[in-house]
Amino acid sequence: MRWLLLLLAPWLTGAYAIAAARAQLAWPLNYPWPLLSVIGVFLVVSSIISWRKLPLWVAIRQVIPGTLALLGMTGAFLLVEGEWQVYALLFAFAAVPTLVLALLFLSVFDPGRYPVNGLSRINLACVILATFYGSFALAGLATFLTEERWLRWVAAPSFGVLFAIIALVTAHPNATSKELRRWTAFGALAGIHAGFLLAIVPVSMLVTAVWVMLFLAVPIRMRRYAYQPIPPTTTAWGEAIIGLLLFIATLAIARWA
Repeated sequence: MRWLLLLLAPWLTGAYAIAAARAQLAWPLNYPWPLLSVIGVFLVVSSIISWRKLPLWVAIRQVIPGTLALLGMTGAFLLVEGEWQVYALLFAFAAVPTLVLALLFLSVFDPGRYPVNGLSRINLACVILATFYGSFALAGLATFLTEERWLRWVAAPSFGVLFAIIALVTAHPNATSKELRRWTAFGALAGIHAGFLLAIVPVSMLVTAVWVMLFLAVPIRMRRYAYQPIPPTTTAWGEAIIGLLLFIATLAIARWA
């Protein structure tokens, strides 16, 4: 019975996330409690699944990216507008806890069906969502609360800490202690630079969010090429072209204030 409940828990959590997000949109004055309750449920369910099954640090590493993604999206709920943006946010807000918990369950209770590197790949997507929606929310608040100038300068230390945590928890399992320290420091430095970008570049919230996301996604992905098995050259070229085209596209549509 317990196994069945744990099997259903990821899908029930996703359904609850949709209900909570719709409640938030229907009653905006309740912000942020419906959304924070989803994060609470996500952490409780992940703790129950991994309890006495995974080492504490491994369990923490598996849920931090999803938690950060949910926090970033919680901030974005304040500012998102337009039907397609709302639906995209609703989908992501429900998909993150569902996929992370489902893969965590398989890795613990049914490893034969667990896709290789499944959680690692989902967590990389989660950190991209976290930086995109987190920077979107912070840029939006700084734009609308123009008298609160300190909000812009909170970005540098905030993203420094965020990127350092992300660089640490997404490190390759075979990384040495020296490599972990090096990548954590690099993440902090990249985050500080991304925060200054958010503070001083006069472009729209969406463009800012994409650029900050690229500040994290590019070095995190490049790091993968330092470990075996190295992805094919065609994959590297494809990812580089996609990243470059995304940057050029946002540069072309950016409206400079």
